[in-house]
Amino acid sequence: TEKSDGYLYIFETKSMKLLQTLQFPDTNAVAISDDKGMIAIGILGGNEGNTIGIYNREGKCLRMLRGHQSWINSISFSQDGLFLISSSSDQTSILWNVQTGEKVLSLIGVKATFGCSHDTICVVSPQNNLRVIDVATASVIFETDARTIPIVSYEISKERGVISIIYKNGVMEHWKFLPLQELIDQTRIRFKKRQLTLEERKKYYLE
Repeated sequence: TEKSDGYLYIFETKSMKLLQTLQFPDTNAVAISDDKGMIAIGILGGNEGNTIGIYNREGKCLRMLRGHQSWINSISFSQDGLFLISSSSDQTSILWNVQTGEKVLSLIGVKATFGCSHDTICVVSPQNNLRVIDVATASVIFETDARTIPIVSYEISKERGVISIIYKNGVMEHWKFLPLQELIDQTRIRFKKRQLTLEERKKYYLE
């Protein structure tokens, strides 16, 4: 947890025992990698405002990620710690390569982010729709209706064509979705039959 006194307090989840206290710049977005080896901080002000600092467990800065133009409201590591997804109050989102600091993909029209991998990003739109985006093509491969309950995590099984979503209230949903190429093929068939709306044509990069 992070407080306005500039300190980050790391607790053991079950016992709530204080494990470590570190001092960082002012922030309102923090993420810790699954292996607990890295901490990402969305810095609010000063010369490094609107940037993301990557630190080790001792508080040493490993690198700075620069690219957002407004304050950062969410950060999340991929499970392997190789990638990081961030979103800003200007409704932009960036997928980063943590090792190199390079931008992998930039998106607009994003309210918040809560998960990523090397090939997918999970975001929430300004209308509270959940969207899974394919990194290689920047295409939406799955989308739900608007959600009011915060989402904790997601997992994709491309082999089974299933996405699992876990909400803050403990509810888990399982959704079937089409592999990207099959989705594109079906969309082109519908397009030829003139069944797509203008919004769908833009969404699938057909117009």
